[in-house]
Amino acid sequence: MTANLLSRLQGLSAPDREVDALIWLQLTPGATRKQWSYIHTATQRECHVDETRNADGRLTIVPELTASLDAAVALCERVLPGYDWIVGHTNGGLTIHAQVGQNEMVFGETPAIALLIAILTALEARENG
Repeated sequence: MTANLLSRLQGLSAPDREVDALIWLQLTPGATRKQWSYIHTATQRECHVDETRNADGRLTIVPELTASLDAAVALCERVLPGYDWIVGHTNGGLTIHAQVGQNEMVFGETPAIALLIAILTALEARENG
């Protein structure tokens, strides 16, 4: 699943709520796709995921991971606590890169997407390491 998500992230040129939901489902313990809905209109962009750990069955709104660097940083700190991370740009801002831990530097269309690619790369390296 990580390889598929990495491929989807690397192909993004803009934020994508479906990818946000897929990342959330994979990296959030107890999250289930049993009851989830995706809504995207010009005025309403949200994705709900039913988390089984909520005894009251409340829905949790998935953070806009691919749109928000703050949301991507919060995810990094949650799934890779203690890892250093960096996001930057070169070529006058034309190339955006990110790195998590001692893993390779990766590139993305936006800072949030680049950091998400770096997070999944670091998780994959940790699992295979």
